[in-house]
Amino acid sequence: MKSVVFACVYVAMAMSVIGATSPALADDDSHKPVYSARDLTVERDADGKECIRSIPFESGADKVSLRQPDGTHKSVSVELRKTIYEGTVVDTADGQVKSRLRGMFLYELKSTDKGVPYDWYRWSGSIFGRFKLFIMPDGDTYLTWVNGGSLFFAEVSRGMDQSEKMKLLDAHVNGNPFEVQYAFVGGIVGNRLLVDSNTSAHYASIYLTSLEKDGKGGFILQLHGKDANKVYTLVTDKDARWGWRVASE
Repeated sequence: MKSVVFACVYVAMAMSVIGATSPALADDDSHKPVYSARDLTVERDADGKECIRSIPFESGADKVSLRQPDGTHKSVSVELRKTIYEGTVVDTADGQVKSRLRGMFLYELKSTDKGVPYDWYRWSGSIFGRFKLFIMPDGDTYLTWVNGGSLFFAEVSRGMDQSEKMKLLDAHVNGNPFEVQYAFVGGIVGNRLLVDSNTSAHYASIYLTSLEKDGKGGFILQLHGKDANKVYTLVTDKDARWGWRVASE
């Protein structure tokens, strides 16, 4: 059996080499350094080709229900791409280089429909997998993915522009978490149930089959691990240890 590390990773790998704030200043944001990424270039593989890869969705839709200004939705076909970047992290106060970025990933949803612009971005220092799109009855669309032993999902019904892309990058290198929903499935149902021949060192075998809103601001998830016949229903519960409880299995 493969050795698998299940962990929720919220901060870019590069942050570990930037350094920590002294205890005396830890709670004072006025003294907290601010970083930015500079000189970004796309990494190249051994053959000299840019590291831009198309990622297939695990199953289901390859469309996003794009929210319009009048509140209606418009369906747009999308592809998912992963681009690997390298660059430098600098202190914005003095321009000094603090670290070298390598292997920083940009996950991008992009419209494939001619004349219909749409982009959505997510920067990460970790490798994600098992991407799926779910369109809700109200038209909102959620992209889901697995990182370590956790399931993540984010609403993607609204596109982003280049300025938002760069703001997200600045937030990423400063260790500010991207706002997404997540369920620590490994802690809830047990890691050993999430390991099969498809498990990688980066993400567990968490197979999401259903994502629904519960009408109270929470969500209902149906998923299984290596045994497809053992399905777990998780519901949002702010009082539960991981923010979710198992409603049925």
